[in-house]
Amino acid sequence: MDKARVALLRTKIASLPLDSILQRDECTTAEYLRREGFTSSMIDRFFTPFYEGIFFAPLEEQSSRMFEYVFRMFLAAPASLPSKGIGAVTQHVAAPLRDKIQLNTGVKSISMNENGGGTVDTEDGQKIEAKVIIVAADPLAASALFGDRIEPSKPRGCANLYFASDQAPPIAKPILFLNGEGRSAGVVGNTCFPSSFSETYAPEGKTLVSTTVIGDDVHRSDAELERLVKSHMSEWWGSNYVNQWTHLKTYKIPFSQPAQNVPFSASKGVEVGRGVFVCGDHRSAPHSQRCYLVRNPGGEGHTQILNRLVRASEELIHENFGDLEQNFLKNY
Repeated sequence: MDKARVALLRTKIASLPLDSILQRDECTTAEYLRREGFTSSMIDRFFTPFYEGIFFAPLEEQSSRMFEYVFRMFLAAPASLPSKGIGAVTQHVAAPLRDKIQLNTGVKSISMNENGGGTVDTEDGQKIEAKVIIVAADPLAASALFGDRIEPSKPRGCANLYFASDQAPPIAKPILFLNGEGRSAGVVGNTCFPSSFSETYAPEGKTLVSTTVIGDDVHRSDAELERLVKSHMSEWWGSNYVNQWTHLKTYKIPFSQPAQNVPFSASKGVEVGRGVFVCGDHRSAPHSQRCYLVRNPGGEGHTQILNRLVRASEELIHENFGDLEQNFLKNY
């Protein structure tokens, strides 16, 4: 019966206009799934580990709007990873600007001008004036700069542990393995073998193992996390296989994304002053697809910024070439 309900849910969500999903009536995802008639077993063994692995929060603390939105994204195309890693996306975007980006420079304050833009004061003493200022930061950093103009957002964190293996994965197919037994059975929420997705993720003859931990276990020490993860994975894949894993790196990301509780708004506005914008997933729906959308319920911020950049460019041209423009019009 649960499979039939998934099919019905697919049909229902696929029929919804994408622009309307983030404005629909909402409840918690847990309540939403119960209303759709799914059994407790299906909710506990599939939806809970899968969606907690996406939102890093219990189903009771997730908005049904975001559940439907992400479900719709999975209907549009299968999940995927770039062959050179997810970092290749940002590297591609930054490539044209690489020689214009100043890295490792903390911002102490931002003062806004009445006629637009403002001055950025850096921790190393620089004062940078700009007609358009875009702050792409998490809400904690943004609120430190703009105070109550940025409402607080509860952070959702995770820990990712990576291991190398000299042996092939137990199952070679590109699959995300879920912990359908609950956290009482072990700390790992999900695991996969990225080198099964693309051979570029590991040297020849090696296997890359990725594990994700969420909830309170994230706050454990690195050594304890590694021990608990390997113990848990030994129950899945056998101790002989797991004991030969080599720990590569543990990444703890305390603010992986903002909370998306009920009530949830996907459009919180991005302009905090004329020509001064705050961007980030805490201003819209936290999802990678939102980065590429311009015209949608959460994408009006992109349009605002682009329009302001165009106006700033026009003002700059007028300031620097105004006399030339007037002479041209006078003579011709």
